[in-house]
Amino acid sequence: MRIRVQVPDDTGTESRSLYEWLAAESEIRTAGHLSQEAEAPGEGQMGEALTAISLIVGSGVSLGQLLVSIAAWRATRPRPYRVSVEFADRTIAIETTDADEALALARRLESD
Repeated sequence: MRIRVQVPDDTGTESRSLYEWLAAESEIRTAGHLSQEAEAPGEGQMGEALTAISLIVGSGVSLGQLLVSIAAWRATRPRPYRVSVEFADRTIAIETTDADEALALARRLESD
């Protein structure tokens, strides 16, 4: 399954932080393929701006693991950034820092 993760209200710093957070998760790192999507730097900017995170997962990573990891990352941020997760034919917004709530959301989505 291909999943695309974005932090819509970000200039790239928070997206990079989330990418590093997800890359540090052993289940995601070993059972998925994580990559960065970036755009060319604008005038006056140094380096590319990270615009999205792509994740290709097999049976070793569940949607629940991903959403719980995103919720845990959000809990570490000084501002509660909304995270957009696109997969299959839907896009959802993760706006929680609660692992149980994120897991419940994943279960609802997986049963649809």
